[in-house]
Amino acid sequence: MAKEAFIIEIPVSVTDNTGPGLDSASQKVTAFDKAQEKMQKHLDKFNRSRWKVALEATDRATNVISRIGTNVRNLTGRVWRITMSVVDRATAPIRGIFGFVNRFLKNPIVQAGAVLGVSFGFKDVINTYGSFESVMSKVKALSKPTEKQFEQLNAKAKELGATTKYTATEVGEAMSYMGMAGWKTDDMLGGISGILSLAAASGEDLAKTSDIVTDALTAFGLKAGDATHFADVLAVASSSANTNVGMMGETFKYVGAASGALGYSIEDVALGIGLMANSGIKSSQAGTELNSIFTRLSTNSNGARDAIEKLGIKFYKSNGSARSWGEVLEDIRKKTANMTKEEKINFANKVAGQRAQAGLLAMLNASQEDYDKLAESIKNADGAAAEMAATMLDNMEGSFTLLQSAVDGVKNSLGERLSPYMRSFADWLTGKMPAVETAIGHAMDFVDEKISWLKDTIHDFTSGED
Repeated sequence: MAKEAFIIEIPVSVTDNTGPGLDSASQKVTAFDKAQEKMQKHLDKFNRSRWKVALEATDRATNVISRIGTNVRNLTGRVWRITMSVVDRATAPIRGIFGFVNRFLKNPIVQAGAVLGVSFGFKDVINTYGSFESVMSKVKALSKPTEKQFEQLNAKAKELGATTKYTATEVGEAMSYMGMAGWKTDDMLGGISGILSLAAASGEDLAKTSDIVTDALTAFGLKAGDATHFADVLAVASSSANTNVGMMGETFKYVGAASGALGYSIEDVALGIGLMANSGIKSSQAGTELNSIFTRLSTNSNGARDAIEKLGIKFYKSNGSARSWGEVLEDIRKKTANMTKEEKINFANKVAGQRAQAGLLAMLNASQEDYDKLAESIKNADGAAAEMAATMLDNMEGSFTLLQSAVDGVKNSLGERLSPYMRSFADWLTGKMPAVETAIGHAMDFVDEKISWLKDTIHDFTSGED
């Protein structure tokens, strides 16, 4: 029969200031014992069918009396402990579940995992599945799938959580950002693998990577189906230039909308970002400067477009749509290749303005070899993220990372089976809380009523000769 104990400890310290005397002190202790017996009788009256109230006393006085003989001045009193025990057979099934899980955790395979540093305990199982279930509830709330679609998302998250470096919970968090971007079930199922590969290849946080890709796709006017290709381009650009996915994400915040409005491809913009990054212009600075260049050329602010047209370079096509930035940039590089430094700086100032001319010069001054190398890498980016991710995990640490993910998959499977029982137990226990609160209130009422009498009794036998 299971027990749940609620313990209230009331330490009572008393001081004998009446005078020394071993006989007197011994008499007081005897009187204290009698008081304790009397108090226990009162407590016994409080006993009920489902409650047990017991009074214990720890003797801290006898040793003091033995040590200090006739010079007793200060006696440490006794600690009174009131223990209330709730007995309920309803907890027995839960104890049975705990016993089964504990036996399972003693399995030799599980123990071998523990030796290798892979944690696997009952608490781990409950916490792991609890976190996963919670984040998938968030995905469900954001994307509003049908029950069948949610089952597909749930299964995909668990599959990727057990077979990649990321846990099912982390996959679910990535899906939540997709949901916030308006992605539906098919979008998530089709795009999640590419985002996982990009995060693994770049070392970026998975949820952050998902946020970057979903936001950038929206800004560029692309669809969820473009996620894998988009991820491949980012993986190549970040590994081939002096930047990373996180900084490119910051760049997109400032230039993504303008790029999308002009119909620029991610390849063209990534090329410009990479060339600027190699000259130390990165993150939000790169985004601000590139946005300024695009805006000035598209609107002919301060004669920016006139400056390139004087070189015979068209910014717009005859139908009014913008030429690709890659084509325009390549034309500008060729036309300015033989300019003096002064001429090139003045040209850059005219086109980009004082604040953004450094970004344009970085793109114009890059060597042809560096330009071609980066452009070619971006052009052939498809499949790069997955390949890079596999290479990053091709080592001992990667093997242990995948082992931990596989173990998390087992935890989720076991946690899912245990979830109905644990939820039932939690709901049952929640329902008992008002009764427990009432019972504790009754106990405290009893303590409030008796504590004054208790103090008076202790005072009497420590200050008198009776």
